[in-house]
Order: sequence, then C-alpha cells, then structure tokens
Amino acid sequence: MIQLEAWRRALDNRRADGSLPTGREIAARFDHKDRWGRLIKQWEQKGRFDKAVV
Repeated sequence: MIQLEAWRRALDNRRADGSLPTGREIAARFDHKDRWGRLIKQWEQKGRFDKAVV
C-alpha cells in the first residue's frame, strides 16, 4: 500500500526538531498532489495505519 510506504518514509525522515515533513514534501516524493500528502498525515492521526500489516 503506497500510503503506508509514504507514512513510513515520513517517519524515517523527521526533521532535526522531530517534526514530520510537510504534506507537500510527502506528496512530492511520491509524485502526488499536495492534498494527498496532507491526507497521509491526517490518516495516521486518525489511526488508519495502526492495523496495517507490516
């Protein structure tokens, strides 16, 4: 699932202060629009990836 891959990549690429990349940065890495990147962050905040198979 590409969304889970995007989330894992965001976690692996935290900034020096511990914050996550912006939605725009997440989306750009996967050649998607900014909105898609923001959704990735929102979905995780709602726990969508908690039950994902690793």
